[in-house]
Amino acid sequence: MTPAPLSTLLTTLCLALAAAAPLPSLAEVSVSTPPESTQPDASISEFERGAEAEARLLDIVLREKTFFSQVEERPESYDQAALEEGIDTLIEAYASYNADHPGDPMAMILHGKLLMMVGLREAAMKLFLQADQVDPNIAVLKQQIGNYLAEQNE
Repeated sequence: MTPAPLSTLLTTLCLALAAAAPLPSLAEVSVSTPPESTQPDASISEFERGAEAEARLLDIVLREKTFFSQVEERPESYDQAALEEGIDTLIEAYASYNADHPGDPMAMILHGKLLMMVGLREAAMKLFLQADQVDPNIAVLKQQIGNYLAEQNE
């Protein structure tokens, strides 16, 4: 098996968590890291910045999954204010990430899916369209845009 780049692994994890899909086992996944001896210092630091950004996005996705799991398991523990606070915190985390990484279509999609889930459909659609401009070849993005348009009877 050829090792997958760290970015591919983290993207797969983010999308799987967001979709609540089963994650691959550790035995099925191997991660490649760039060999330090063959890359100039600038590349290493670019690689590290990319890994830090993906770890930050994964953290947001995990916090989202944890929050909604807790709400589902113990709905009586969350009044309207607590729900709004939790959702606002997640929306702000995605917005901050997107501001720091404006060219990341996966982050835009994940942010948009959260906005759709909480009823902020127009804001979600704006993110989906921005992500489509960055990378028009993402199937889940086309699905989200299509769903929105179908619900709008367009």
